[in-house]
Order: sequence, then structure tokens, then C-alpha cells
Amino acid sequence: MRAVLDSNVIVSGFLAAKGPSARVLDAVREGQLTWVTSKVILDEVRKVLALPRIQKRYRVTPEAAETLLLLVGESALRIRGVVQVVGKCRDPKDDAILACAVEGRAEYVVTGDEDLLTMEVYESVMIVTPRRFVEILQEETTKS
Repeated sequence: MRAVLDSNVIVSGFLAAKGPSARVLDAVREGQLTWVTSKVILDEVRKVLALPRIQKRYRVTPEAAETLLLLVGESALRIRGVVQVVGKCRDPKDDAILACAVEGRAEYVVTGDEDLLTMEVYESVMIVTPRRFVEILQEETTKS
């Protein structure tokens, strides 16, 4: 199973040890899915984790942020950024998430972003919340 994790899921999973986003990251570490990502997504994660209010509130050090990004480097399938999607999402910045999913042949986009969630599906890619994706992972585990 291949899934694109939106930056909001990655950051939430990193900052909160429990909850659906953290469980999605656990599934990546456990090899339950192929994590598909792109430079655009990783740059957004890096930007959010560098925000002073995030660093102060969650005590995120630059070293901890880089550790997370190293995890991505080791476990994610990074697309090259060849596919372009334009004007498909209410928020134009989210088109990059859809392009990543298409290029990486992902089955799911996992996000908390309402602009994406309202789409429900793009081409053959299902767009789901972290909570729903955890349920899907549990259903897949039960089938095996």
C-alpha cells in the first residue's frame, strides 16, 4: 500500500506521541505501507518545525527536526517531481500533494486539510483523514 502523508500529518505525528497521526508514522516505521513524499512536502515540514512558536511549545530542536527528515530519507519513496497538477484543489498549494500521489502511484493521501478532504478522491487516489487511514491499515492487517 502506498500513501502520501501531508505535512500536517507528519508534523502532528512527530509532535504528539499518541493519536492517529502518530499511529500513521508508526505504521511507516513498521513497514506497513510505502510512504510517498516529495521535496515540496519535506520543505513544508522543515518550515513548520522551524517556526519559533513550534520549537518553543514542543521543545523541537533543529536536531530533532533533522532526525525526522532522516527517517523520511530512509523510509520514504521520494518522487522526482515530474508530474504537475494545476487548478484541481481549492488551495493551489495542495495541487503538489495530488501531483505527488499521482507520480508516486499512491492509493491514498492522508491529510487533515479540509481543502483536500472535500475532494474525497482524485483520479484513483482516496483522500482520507489520519483516523480513517488507521482504520484502513487495521482492516488490511485483519485480511492478512
